[in-house]
Amino acid sequence: MTELKDNIWNYRTVAITTNGSVKRDGRLVMGRGVALQAKLKFRKSGLDLKAGQMVREHGNNVHFLGVFHDKKGRQYGIYTFPVKHRWYEKADINLIKRSAKQLYGLRYQFSRIFIPRPGCGNGGLRWEELKPVLGEIFGDDTKFVFVTKED
Repeated sequence: MTELKDNIWNYRTVAITTNGSVKRDGRLVMGRGVALQAKLKFRKSGLDLKAGQMVREHGNNVHFLGVFHDKKGRQYGIYTFPVKHRWYEKADINLIKRSAKQLYGLRYQFSRIFIPRPGCGNGGLRWEELKPVLGEIFGDDTKFVFVTKED
């Protein structure tokens, strides 16, 4: 696993940290962090509706949502990476472990994937505590790149 400081949207295969809360209209709650950025970036594509549908049909798991295009026509492959059961809760380290294992199982679907530090920030976890846990799952596999915002 690799780390870098950059804008996650500079890369074309991205895992967005999510939760398992689906609204009455079928849309996944995507109100903060990279999930909100993705919802706004692909507003016309219905990304939040697709994510909500996947959670309803297949549970709060890692899902490939598809390929989405931004306003400039750039294409992105988007995966979900659940870190919370409900939007208002703190991140759950056991859910993050499960998500990491599921994403690792999909490693042949992409050449590299860029992931925000899961559960850090809005989830309330500290990277120093989480990094060794993820390191046990991803090892030295450079396909998995953890991105933190530029200063």
